[in-house]
Amino acid sequence: MRNTGYRFAQLGGAFFVHYPHKDSGSRLEWDKYPPELEFDRSADNMRKARQSGMLDNVNFVQYKRGQIDTLFVRFRTWMKDHVEDEHRVPLCKDAMDDDAKLWVLNPKM
Repeated sequence: MRNTGYRFAQLGGAFFVHYPHKDSGSRLEWDKYPPELEFDRSADNMRKARQSGMLDNVNFVQYKRGQIDTLFVRFRTWMKDHVEDEHRVPLCKDAMDDDAKLWVLNPKM
């Protein structure tokens, strides 16, 4: 892409993951989930599951999605701890709670 003229820049506090294509082997791995997540995984339901403790003992990192969520949470923590950036764009009032959809977080969040 760089050879065709695209310009790239580093963004503080950002993380990008490319979801696998629908019919790929990678997508089949991505779509696997633990039996404890056999429910509608909307943000509200994930938040309630964490708060109730039902996800406290799930080994998410044995699943591809859990590995990526873990990597994201570690990266974001590292960014907050090591990258100085006072330029923050406030979220709009309609912003979605994307953290609630993550598998891997502090279980009580």
